[in-house]
Amino acid sequence: MDNRIKRIAEELNVTIHYRSDVDKPGYYIPLVNSIVIYNGLSEIEEMCVLLHELGHAAEHQNNYVLYNQAATLHSKMESQAEQYMIKRVLDYYLEDTSVYPEEVNVINFLENNDLGIEHESFVKEVLEEYVIKEKFA
Repeated sequence: MDNRIKRIAEELNVTIHYRSDVDKPGYYIPLVNSIVIYNGLSEIEEMCVLLHELGHAAEHQNNYVLYNQAATLHSKMESQAEQYMIKRVLDYYLEDTSVYPEEVNVINFLENNDLGIEHESFVKEVLEEYVIKEKFA
């Protein structure tokens, strides 16, 4: 596990458990502030799943009761966790490659990180925010 992800888990006080007997890549269990993750994932899959589940911990730990109450709330929370993950993966990419946000090839970024094309507009939006922040920093 990447040290940056370990740091996030520590900051959120989340415990991570690896298991081979789960039917999904990962789960966030808010009552015990833990993540259960399938131990057979590739490095990139593990990173994305952990960051997604940490997104739930960061954004939804105190209001997780709403998760199963309505399909719209469920979808909104999943979308927020996915966006949390994408932002962190993008942060790591920019940090590791020293590429400027305006130089990122979005399609290559998505492909290299096993992220679907449906995230293209969100990645572009985040990159635009980074460029604006850099101009006014």
